[in-house]
Amino acid sequence: LTLDAFDGITANAVNLSSGAVSIQSTAGKITLGTVDGAEQLNLDSGPANDSLVLGPVGGSLAPTGLTINNAATAYFYDKVTVNGGIQINNATNNVAFAGDLSANSINSSASANDYSVTMTGSTTIVIGATFLANTGSVVIGNSPADIFLFGGGLDVNSLTLGYSTS
Repeated sequence: LTLDAFDGITANAVNLSSGAVSIQSTAGKITLGTVDGAEQLNLDSGPANDSLVLGPVGGSLAPTGLTINNAATAYFYDKVTVNGGIQINNATNNVAFAGDLSANSINSSASANDYSVTMTGSTTIVIGATFLANTGSVVIGNSPADIFLFGGGLDVNSLTLGYSTS
């Protein structure tokens, strides 16, 4: 299923069923509430627009994958649980996971834009490999009590811990 809009898309709840779901917006932001369902979710809001997910992703049934193809900023305000990989292909500014994060893998690609990837939830668990090739910063954590587990290792261009011990 592909949802394609020119002026943006807003949905309170998205239930993924019967195949991958691609949400695309040519000239407006994508705003979603909760996202549930054991299917692939692809977001593409274009390089000048934001993708915002206000509620949990995979609260009761986790998607099998999450792909961010384009966004000025992709911001996930709540917990994100994916029973598969997270792929970040391009952003202009930032891809941010503000809540807890759980996935099998996370990969970001290098692009002409110096976009950042931030993970500031209290718990981040990535079972497999994490390769963050984006050329902007990678910020992990915002509290000394945060827990991060990268079971397959963490490979980044530039890493910043999001808190200070002083």
